[in-house]
Amino acid sequence: MSSRTNGPDRAIRLLTLLARAAQHTPSALGTVTAVIGEAPGRLLPVAVAVAHSGAGPIDRAVADAVRASELSHAELVDLEQRIPYPTHALVHTAAAVTGRLLDLPEDEPLTHAKRLGDHGIRLSALGEWPAALAVDERAVAIVRGLFAEDPEPHAAELARHLSNLGVDLGRLGRHAEGLAVAREALDLVRGLAGEDFARHGHHLVDALRNLGVELSRETRWQEALAVDEEAVALARRLVAEQPEDHLARLARSLMTAGVDLTSLGRWDEALTVDEEAVAILRELVADDPDRHEAELAQALSHLGTDLHRLRRHEEALPAFAESVAIVRRLAAENPAAHDEDLPRGLVKLGSVLTELGRHEEALAADEEALRLTRPLAGQDPERHEPDLAHVLVCLAGDLSRLERDAEAVVRDEEAVAISRLLVARAPEAHRPQLARALLGLGVRAHRLRRWDASLAADEEAVDLLRAADRASPAHQPELAHALGNLAASLVSLERHEEALAATREQVRRYRRLRDDWPGVFDAELAAAESELRRRRARVGIEGPDPEIAAPRRPPATRPDPHQVG
Repeated sequence: MSSRTNGPDRAIRLLTLLARAAQHTPSALGTVTAVIGEAPGRLLPVAVAVAHSGAGPIDRAVADAVRASELSHAELVDLEQRIPYPTHALVHTAAAVTGRLLDLPEDEPLTHAKRLGDHGIRLSALGEWPAALAVDERAVAIVRGLFAEDPEPHAAELARHLSNLGVDLGRLGRHAEGLAVAREALDLVRGLAGEDFARHGHHLVDALRNLGVELSRETRWQEALAVDEEAVALARRLVAEQPEDHLARLARSLMTAGVDLTSLGRWDEALTVDEEAVAILRELVADDPDRHEAELAQALSHLGTDLHRLRRHEEALPAFAESVAIVRRLAAENPAAHDEDLPRGLVKLGSVLTELGRHEEALAADEEALRLTRPLAGQDPERHEPDLAHVLVCLAGDLSRLERDAEAVVRDEEAVAISRLLVARAPEAHRPQLARALLGLGVRAHRLRRWDASLAADEEAVDLLRAADRASPAHQPELAHALGNLAASLVSLERHEEALAATREQVRRYRRLRDDWPGVFDAELAAAESELRRRRARVGIEGPDPEIAAPRRPPATRPDPHQVG
């Protein structure tokens, strides 16, 4: 053994120096693997501690050492216990350790199923969803057999493996199967928690949250919210008893409830929930960045969305920017696990940059999002085409704002084509996306003086958004906006009476939004009322209109009625 690794302090110093060097010199990773190989049983625990401390990106090198070294069962178990969950700094090492444990001979079926489940969790963290699904299906099959023979001692283990399986299915777009599995897991664990909450309460919270996620994916927002509110209440109970063990679980439950509230148009409540989640995760990140940074990035993204919805764009910008910065760093080290998160964050960042008039920066963000999303959609269309359609709509808007309408139309047409395919597969989930794509296409057609095409796109978009509005009030602002576009298209074809009716409805809708959200929709209402006055005058109607409030200070400038969406 080389003297350079004699003594724990010397080993820590050497591996820390190599970890820091690896930030700038990738060849240092080979040296890390070689050094660990001199005494893997002693140096792997040191390397795990150095990686977890954030000294440098040595995860892959440590994982290579795990796979190449002769390690006993006890040494592998010790390593597994040293690696936290979740982790970013050791995600490859964790999967290597659980993979090695799985390769060891094991005659006891329940132990083998547990090893399969642990390996599935670590594969999921790597973004290797198909491999995780295969492993978790094997685990469920084993434990189902044991449960069938003797239910009572195996119910908790079956519920745990079912929960993991449901997450895998949902990640792979198999939502109906994921929902059924999540319900089965919840039914099992609810009974267990009713008998012994101290032992099974955290499993119940996780099972509820998993079910809530699947219900959300099926656009069943009210059901999802009821489930997630129960998860939050139970997580608070756990935190009151053991805060250090369950704060992260509470933050996760708050985030899923926040998604439901946002989708139901209850943006102020979502903001309160997401602010609490961010506060909790900032506290946790201060103590252990490796375990909690990825979730902080997610919570910041949700918070930015809430602020954006409430027109608080200056506050939304730093939330989105911080989220993207974290995810970009995580994706550089583990692309597969964050392949969706980075482009989605970039699109959100682009949207708020647009609202702040920073159009060139918005275009750059959305162009990067498109470069990242298109290959993913090519590999797995069902999973990634919704994101691709959304990115294309946003990018088309950016191009149009920069007077590049011919390029924008190409993006619009592709977005509409993809969105139509999505609606054919799942109408309830994707009607709003098709409506947004059509609104963008209508904007570009209008700017290019293609009046008939503009009208056709706007009429279809309004019909789609009416259907979406019946399912969730979260779409009310989009419907009001679409009515303004429809009215402008009708005016261009000299159909003034129909345009007047559309504008009246737009004013009514913005008035209700203004009443529900004081201060949020004042500008939109004022612009719509201004258009209503002009259109009344155009058809020769004089006198006050009951839809128009007493004149307030008019907007400084009259915005384009056919807004760039």
